[in-house]
Amino acid sequence: MKFPITISIRCRTQEYNASLSEVRRKQRELADQGENIQGSNNAMPLDLLESNEEAYLMEHDLKNRKFPLLNTTIVIGVAAKDIDTFP
Repeated sequence: MKFPITISIRCRTQEYNASLSEVRRKQRELADQGENIQGSNNAMPLDLLESNEEAYLMEHDLKNRKFPLLNTTIVIGVAAKDIDTFP
């Protein structure tokens, strides 16, 4: 390639107890959102239903396996001297 590309991968480990607490907090937030939506007589959005299901699956996995969570951030940087450098 005619221009530099940099990649940065950062990982942070979150221990089991902290992970489980965070998942349970997220479940409470999702439940509150669901109650607000039901109270306004609107249909439950699909993304909220999916998020709720994912939170319960994650809690189940955490309880059974007691593994830590690994929070990963990936940053890809692309740079060039000018706009003409890009193909």
